[in-house]
Amino acid sequence: MSAIGHSILTETVARRRIVQPAEILQTVHTEMRKALQTENGIHDDGMDIALCLIEGNKVTFAGAKRPLYAVKPSGNPAENHLVELRPNRQSIGGRLRSSKTAFEQHTVSLPAGIMLYLTSDGLADQLNANREKLGSMTVKELLIALAHLPVERQAEELSDIFDEFRQGESQRDDICVLGIRL
Repeated sequence: MSAIGHSILTETVARRRIVQPAEILQTVHTEMRKALQTENGIHDDGMDIALCLIEGNKVTFAGAKRPLYAVKPSGNPAENHLVELRPNRQSIGGRLRSSKTAFEQHTVSLPAGIMLYLTSDGLADQLNANREKLGSMTVKELLIALAHLPVERQAEELSDIFDEFRQGESQRDDICVLGIRL
């Protein structure tokens, strides 16, 4: 699934030169359905993805079951808050509830210094030895608490917290956290 998605995504952006996130998602969705033969409902496989186009302080976002998180760090991490730009509730390549559904796109102007986060679901879905998930609420709380740190330090802290949480359990899914400071 990932290899097919990567190939189609590369074709869409690099060769077709489509840059608007919602248009990219719609194109990849259509081509993925063709590649997986889901046009007639044969497969229900899908891929979750979040994309954003950053032009100065303007961020254009579209997501397939994956949001964009934005945190404006302050001198006091307790005063930070997270804004979530919500994705469509459909995967790329999977069946749609309606054949007319299109991916929504959000454009916002954000201040310098804000942290943007795009994530896979692997971090939130990780189980510990007690079979408890880390959870999306905890991931959001971590991003809020860490946003004031340099990006490299945030990565180290998240990795350490993840290792401590899973208590020796093996990693169950891919994990990607992309943090960008505007």
